[in-house]
Amino acid sequence: MKQRQLLPLFLFTLLLAMVGCSDNDSNTEVTQSGHLVNTKVNLPEEFKQAKLYDTKISAFEINSRRTTSYDVELQENNLFIAHLKSGLYNLSFEAKAKLDGKERILKGYLENTTINKDTSIEFNVLPLPTERDFVIEEIFYTGSLYPNSKRGYLGDQYFKITNNSDETLYADGLTIAESGFATNMYQDITPNRMTEEFAVQALYAVPGSGKDHPVLPGESIIICDKAINHKEVNPNSFDFSNADFEWFDESSNPKIQDTDNPEVPNLDNIYSYTLTIWILNMQGNRAYAILRMGKDKETFLAENQKEYSFIYDTGDSQINIKRKAYFVPNEWIIDAVNVSTQDEHEWIVTDSSLDASYTYCGNDSNDPNRSGKSVRRKVAYQEADGRKVLQDTNNSKEDFIPTATPSVAE
Repeated sequence: MKQRQLLPLFLFTLLLAMVGCSDNDSNTEVTQSGHLVNTKVNLPEEFKQAKLYDTKISAFEINSRRTTSYDVELQENNLFIAHLKSGLYNLSFEAKAKLDGKERILKGYLENTTINKDTSIEFNVLPLPTERDFVIEEIFYTGSLYPNSKRGYLGDQYFKITNNSDETLYADGLTIAESGFATNMYQDITPNRMTEEFAVQALYAVPGSGKDHPVLPGESIIICDKAINHKEVNPNSFDFSNADFEWFDESSNPKIQDTDNPEVPNLDNIYSYTLTIWILNMQGNRAYAILRMGKDKETFLAENQKEYSFIYDTGDSQINIKRKAYFVPNEWIIDAVNVSTQDEHEWIVTDSSLDASYTYCGNDSNDPNRSGKSVRRKVAYQEADGRKVLQDTNNSKEDFIPTATPSVAE
């Protein structure tokens, strides 16, 4: 965390007089004692000229499980003074601002922050989405390694999908899509439909009639490749015998067969490019999305396959390549994440309104430390009831922790 020189004492005293206090609940301790903590609020570009109001800070001390909460007034350069005793905190900042005549709520969150007499802190605040829904919290695509070996293990890839709203949502029909284009292989596509559609090479949907699979606010579902206890084969892997869903493929190759756990529901296979078993690319060169299908399977397959072309340069000549792919309208998409490698990344394969950048595992495509890692979405802030709200700015570079420890291993 960046350390900043504390403001002169007379300014601390002045700001102290501007801080008001209010109780939140019976577990809230409101106090003016403790350290004067120099605090800065960093605003996103579009809000830098906006005036913030209804600004407040909430501090949950982890060891004592007490919450301190009070209103604050921002001074020049978006500085204010927090009043906190020594301890280990989860800190939340909240404010309101108007953008284009509409009121927006901005929040920032700092987790496991140590406060002492020399501490200064910074909140990077973001506007709340006007609508919240499911988000992709985590993708584990690299696969684990066998102990004391560089040999990779297949079958333990998974998605963690989280209800990021404040109401119960139903996972029925929620569909995982894998991009038809690779993020490490740029193609000058004609026609380029990205502003309107997303090319896919795999679509798998959660079964259900509409309200069979409720997901409470802040809760998640695990969708995995093979819903077995992988630890029995590879101690470095995970136990998915109680996963929420698995994807299962009927392979046309008798030598390549999938494993089915009858106790865990299978996703509905809407479309897959492979006639054997779908696995996520372990290098990480695709984009993934969750969406709600706007058509039934048969209608979609009949109407949404479209032709495109691109120029392939051999070095000696240029060849016009024609292909076909299935495309889903961008308006169906709830959330999208581009995954790539830093050394081979060439383009984003979604419209920038869905995802403006990419996340990754490892320093490069040959990094041996990338195996066993995932990409995980950051926490934006914490609600008063303890529910964590995940960061969602439609920019995977900002929203995700790259090369992260898988959540199911914690």
